[in-house]
Parts: sequence; structure tokens; C-alpha cells
Amino acid sequence: MEARTPARPLLDERTLRIVMLAIGLFHVLLGGWQFLAPGSFFEHVGRYGAENTHYVGDVGSFTLAFGIAVLLAAGRPSWRAPILALGAIWYGLHAI
Repeated sequence: MEARTPARPLLDERTLRIVMLAIGLFHVLLGGWQFLAPGSFFEHVGRYGAENTHYVGDVGSFTLAFGIAVLLAAGRPSWRAPILALGAIWYGLHAI
């Protein structure tokens, strides 16, 4: 009987951390912009319907929190699946 070689993961640890850091940084920058300058965000990106800077700031607070969580999860392997699952649910519901 031949010994089986373990399946090679799609991403190695270093690549996964880099991807998670990039995703986290994107969300921190986007959420920070939404949270700190909702009028500017609406003007440049979110011109859908009537301007509602309070709502943009609310969304920014969640986006910023998610970005921070992803950055923290990049260094904590046990956090990765739950945080990435939350992001998948968030974006999946948004797409619907």
C-alpha cells in the first residue's frame, strides 16, 4: 500500500495572511472614509438616491469594525473561519 501525500492547501500560510491583511486594510480604509467623512463618500462613491450621511456613517462603522476584525484574524488562525464566514454572509446578503 502506498503512502498518501497530504493534499496541498490552495493558499500557504504566508499568502493567506497577506490576502487577509489586504482585505482588512481595504475595509478599514473604506469604513474609515464612510465613518469619518460620510458626505465625501456619498459624493464620490455612493450617489444612490437621497443623501443620508447618518446611514453612510452607520454602514462605515460596521465596515470599519469588520476590517479591524479581519486584520486581527490574520494573526489568529482560530478567528479566520468565523470572521471570513461573517464577511461571506454579509456580502452574500448584500448581493441578494
